Amino acid sequence: MRINSFFGLILLLIVSSTAFGQDKTVAHLWDHSYEYPDKEIEISHMNADLVIKPYDTLVIGKVAFDFTVLRNGIDSIVFSVQDIQIEKAEIDGKAATFHLKGKDVIIFPPFELQWQNEYKILFQYRAKPKQGLNFVGWNDPKQLKRKQIWAHRPDHWLPYVSAILTVDMAVTVDDNYKVFSNGVREHVVTNKDDTKTWHYKMNHPHPFFSTCLVIG
Repeated sequence: MRINSFFGLILLLIVSSTAFGQDKTVAHLWDHSYEYPDKEIEISHMNADLVIKPYDTLVIGKVAFDFTVLRNGIDSIVFSVQDIQIEKAEIDGKAATFHLKGKDVIIFPPFELQWQNEYKILFQYRAKPKQGLNFVGWNDPKQLKRKQIWAHRPDHWLPYVSAILTVDMAVTVDDNYKVFSNGVREHVVTNKDDTKTWHYKMNHPHPFFSTCLVIG
């Protein structure tokens, strides 16, 4: 009995010394740099109509995004437009002024955007991607490389903002080549100018950055 009591006392002393030896809890004020930036709009769908000129490494685009306003008092909307020349911007069919700042375009709505309302923003543009969309073999003087185009990311050939969305994409290219993109191929239209338009539809929301385009 005395042995058990002795070991019990030793165990109590060890536990007590361990507890008292712990560092005191230290509290810090919350650092807001750890927070994700608050989103002002939520994009739900993209409808893209693209014409690809492979020998010119050129994308001619008309792209519309459906979005919902997440807060009051929004006076501008920002998209990344690296390697993209914006020619026109509209919100719900009304012309919107825009300003280029570095790699971004700032769009100023032509009317007040209301909280929780849905709108459509449209861009017409031309892009000559230096990265993100790779043109391989088109201007090879020896004609040794197989001609192909493939996307690494969408942010150099589509106006880009972080989003999870559904997609309708129509891509027009030389009729000697096939086009693959996200979702289901809806149809392929043969045009009179020796091109084909390939229409893909993605009904399940997916991260915008994973948008796929392969031509070959």
